[in-house]
Amino acid sequence: MRTLLVDNHDSFTYNLVHQITRVTGREPTVVRNDDPHWHPALLADFDSVVVSPGPGTPARAADFGICREIVERAALPLLGICLGHQGIGLVHGASVGRAPKPRHGQTSPVLHEGDGLFAGLPSPFEAVRYHSLAVTGLPEHLEVTAWTPDGVVMGLRHRTRPLWGVQFHPESICSEYGDELLANFCELARSARPRSRRHEPARSGAGLTAETLHPRPATTLTPGSAGTASTPAVRAAPAAPAAAAVPTASTTPATPATPAVQGTPGASGRTPAVHATPAAPAVPTATAAPAAPAAPSSIPPATPAPTRRPLRVLTAQVPTPCDDETLFERLFSGADHAFWLDSSRRDEQGRFSVMGDARGPLARVATAEVATRTVTVRSATSEETVEGPFLQWLDHDLATLDVDVPPLPCGFALGWTGYLGYGLKAECGSRAGHRAEEPDAVMVFADRALVLDHETGTTHLLALTETDATRAARDWLDDTARRLAKLTGAPAVRPPEPPVDLGEVRLRHDRTAYLRLVDECQEEIAAGESYEICLTNMAEVQGDLDPWQGYRFLRRTSPAPFGALLRFGELSVLSTSPERFLRISSDGVVESKPIKGTRPRGSTPAEDAALAADLRTHEKDRAENLMIVDLVRNDLGRCAEPGTVRADPVFAVESYATVHQLVSTVTARLRRDSSPVRCLRAAFPPGSMTGAPKLRTLEIIDRLENGPRGVYSGAIGYLSLSGAAEFSVVIRTAVVTPGRLRYGVGGAIVALSEPAAEFEETVVKAAPLLALTGTGLPAALPDPVPASTR
Repeated sequence: MRTLLVDNHDSFTYNLVHQITRVTGREPTVVRNDDPHWHPALLADFDSVVVSPGPGTPARAADFGICREIVERAALPLLGICLGHQGIGLVHGASVGRAPKPRHGQTSPVLHEGDGLFAGLPSPFEAVRYHSLAVTGLPEHLEVTAWTPDGVVMGLRHRTRPLWGVQFHPESICSEYGDELLANFCELARSARPRSRRHEPARSGAGLTAETLHPRPATTLTPGSAGTASTPAVRAAPAAPAAAAVPTASTTPATPATPAVQGTPGASGRTPAVHATPAAPAVPTATAAPAAPAAPSSIPPATPAPTRRPLRVLTAQVPTPCDDETLFERLFSGADHAFWLDSSRRDEQGRFSVMGDARGPLARVATAEVATRTVTVRSATSEETVEGPFLQWLDHDLATLDVDVPPLPCGFALGWTGYLGYGLKAECGSRAGHRAEEPDAVMVFADRALVLDHETGTTHLLALTETDATRAARDWLDDTARRLAKLTGAPAVRPPEPPVDLGEVRLRHDRTAYLRLVDECQEEIAAGESYEICLTNMAEVQGDLDPWQGYRFLRRTSPAPFGALLRFGELSVLSTSPERFLRISSDGVVESKPIKGTRPRGSTPAEDAALAADLRTHEKDRAENLMIVDLVRNDLGRCAEPGTVRADPVFAVESYATVHQLVSTVTARLRRDSSPVRCLRAAFPPGSMTGAPKLRTLEIIDRLENGPRGVYSGAIGYLSLSGAAEFSVVIRTAVVTPGRLRYGVGGAIVALSEPAAEFEETVVKAAPLLALTGTGLPAALPDPVPASTR
């Protein structure tokens, strides 16, 4: 069955792509609801249509786009989900208005009479709902086919045309019988097709893992382009002229590029191709606001890799001679650009720590500015400015080397290390928003580094070299091994000084203003514009903090598996993040562990256990978490092989020094034509820091927060020469510059949120900052921190 899936700029569309592929054995063709190349004649290439969920209302042309004409005129069998369901009702005479109560990320019993879409399904069954609007006042030619116990319409059908709708989300991880409902639609569609088109046998999607799924951007469709089961019938819409090619240097050439590459057969048995990411096509978003860059509803097909430069990673292994802090202070504290990815919490997530700097002969530092669309690349001998998106440049840069990587116990094998700031969302489909004071990204290409294995007490020394000129790298390995041997038994560096009062903590939004913003978020949710909005605040302290002493204090008081110290000139980033954004193995297995839901630690064991149990079972926290789980499934699904996206476990409680967190785990396997950078772009910014639907919600956040997030809400980590990658979410993080310290806090706002409780949650999350500065967080401040005007 050839299915057209119309994407209403939703964050769950690619969950539907995978579900339809699984059920029908054939991937659908995806087209945006504002595709400028759309023409109704293109429907002749398809056997059925699915209209996706999405933000807003079907009454607004910018929200429903081409869907209205399709629902109004098409003779093809059509299934509308959520917004699509509401559109069927509105176009054919029903009313669409606010539901009695918004329901987002919550399950409800769905009752039905057991026929049509619901044939063979129990009544009731549990389904996940994401909606604030509902269909009412159905005319005679529309029939209610499913409902909730309180009478909200959950399903409808047209009596004389092959149109069906469901208000709930069959693609959600917590909905029951979603595949069976889609299979029923396929059977109804086959029965409803004209006899001349009933030429295609049903195909089972069971075990469909070998067929490559090709998610893609807003598409250009041509008659006869529906394609085959293995070749998707889509060509990318024309790219914006300014970004049509791989970025080029705008100044004198630098030394030959030394970026990372994918793993070699000697490293993992897999040699995935890493390719330059083509620029996102210029397609307007489906909102009433001015057009933004095209959201990566999919990742463009890879382009041929450039000629690759052969390099080798040389290694040595020695016993770890002393504590981590002593190692960093003795070896790297004098570097202008140094990094420490620090697993200060010794558990299964915190086995390895990585230290390095930019002083090696092949080292470089890349700095991104989204507003000017430039990347500045500095090495010991040159500097160049490259025009174009940073992530596109980085992916191309990673494709230019062919590195022989020996077997290592961890993913890091040298490569790009640093932070990706929240402002890079402008390269991932959103608007640029507020301009940050610090660079939008800083990444160090580390050609020398240490990897500390805390489980075995071993330190791995890594050095990158030209394949035919290894002397300098071998000398560094020998010299560093001797330096480490001399540190054996060295006394630990002196404990950090206790915190000194740096001055008053000031908030961008004081308590009164923050509560007002929570109210505005809930109004947006009630109007159907978002399901969940991750609202944040920025705390600021004036004063000079020694970044090294400050980080040492934080890692003692708030140990975390994804800690980090980045010292990039006058900018230092001190992170004690508990949240994994993405981990990608060298053979393409992806894992994300979104956190949504927080409780403070209790003062007694009994109170602590009660708080953890409440977090595990509380409806609001589970709803917050589920929405982000479904969002992350969608984001990873855009780059994943079909049938490989999993969510397990969900709703697990993890406990840290100051808080309990509700954590879920989503995994997938990358398509062989994808790359770690393309996966990063598909998932950035981290869904736990945005909400859903992501693009519409990012617009709301920019309007409400009135200032940049900067490094906060972005990602810290590495892109390894082995093809592996690992990034944390930038939370519980202090950003330090001369005379100033900033610390972001926030939480997910949903329909069930209580404004006062949301502000108190930010206070709980600010505990590391307050301990570091020796100050308190004021309940209200008359003079909020102004937004940056850089």
